[in-house]
Amino acid sequence: MFNRVRSSAAVGTILAVALVLGSVPASADPATLYSPTPRNGWGHDGTAYAVEIVGDTVYVGGAFANAVRGSQPPKPRANIMALQLSTGTVLEEPQFKAWTNGTVRSIVWDGGQHLYIGGDFTTVNDVPRNRVARLDLAGNLTGFDVNANNVVRDLLVVGNTLYMVGDFNKVKGVTRKRAAAINLVDDSVTGFDPNLSNKTYALAMSPAGRLYVGGNFTTVRGAPRSFLTQVDPMTGDMLGPAFAQLNSLVLDLSVTDSQVFAGVDGGMNSVAEWNPDSGARLWRQQANGDVQAVRYDGGNVYFGFHDGFGGNTTLRVLAADANPGSPLPDGTVEPGFQPVSGGGVGVWGIDSDGQYLVVVGKFPKMGGFNVKGISIHPRP
Repeated sequence: MFNRVRSSAAVGTILAVALVLGSVPASADPATLYSPTPRNGWGHDGTAYAVEIVGDTVYVGGAFANAVRGSQPPKPRANIMALQLSTGTVLEEPQFKAWTNGTVRSIVWDGGQHLYIGGDFTTVNDVPRNRVARLDLAGNLTGFDVNANNVVRDLLVVGNTLYMVGDFNKVKGVTRKRAAAINLVDDSVTGFDPNLSNKTYALAMSPAGRLYVGGNFTTVRGAPRSFLTQVDPMTGDMLGPAFAQLNSLVLDLSVTDSQVFAGVDGGMNSVAEWNPDSGARLWRQQANGDVQAVRYDGGNVYFGFHDGFGGNTTLRVLAADANPGSPLPDGTVEPGFQPVSGGGVGVWGIDSDGQYLVVVGKFPKMGGFNVKGISIHPRP
């Protein structure tokens, strides 16, 4: 469902130089929120689940048929599209064009010339690819063929390894229950095998190489552990403490070396922060509906949800203070980022790069503009 790690480190090292979901570029001002007013750009006619920023391009995946913008003629886009960040303009072939026959739930960039996509699809550009595929940055399918036997919900690339989680129990004919890793040198299934007991939705890795998985599982390799755990990136062995005061499935993750943030569904309807060493929950903010996306950036954690927040039914994305050095208490909702939105499905994906924050899902507007399901927020 949600992408997020870009790294040049090899998995066989300690992974200390891995860039991580939620890590902030050095050029970003950690005191500055993104603007609540988005670019007045193109959107889509369905639901978006996946978003990945690469330079001045943002790639968006989901379940939709067309790119749309106001009264302009729709542009056919089957479940994946790309926009120019600086203008909000949808890209045309040969800049980018790809299509799938089913939902795209995750997109991740490898830091070079390729995107990996995961989801429900069984063909990409009319070529058989079961739920995982590799594209170049223009949308052309490359030779990678992994063949997962059920839905892939999130992907993560670290060096020469692609991690994947979802509903599957076999990858390339090898038994891997809901989590697997692929060696990108020879496309083989690695020994990484957490053997999770139920659907798994999210992956994240800290700069120091701590790997986390979140979902609806209650055991890891047969040992009790519910909804969120750290695992060994080589073997999948369970590591670290149990996470306290967590009583429902995790839909998204964002982490630093000292913070674990999770978006949690209807049992909690919350974004919350945990201490990765003790497992203690430090704070939570409860929305009116599931918290479906989280992204740490510049001392704040941006979180997306459906049905509103605190009784305000116009909200679908907010920012909570997550900087221990801030004068505000941890978890306080930032007043400077509260764009007016709507829609029952709400926000399902968030990415950022220090210059732009991109929010995707199914919503009719955001921050005063009729941006349907894709909202690009510049940093002032």
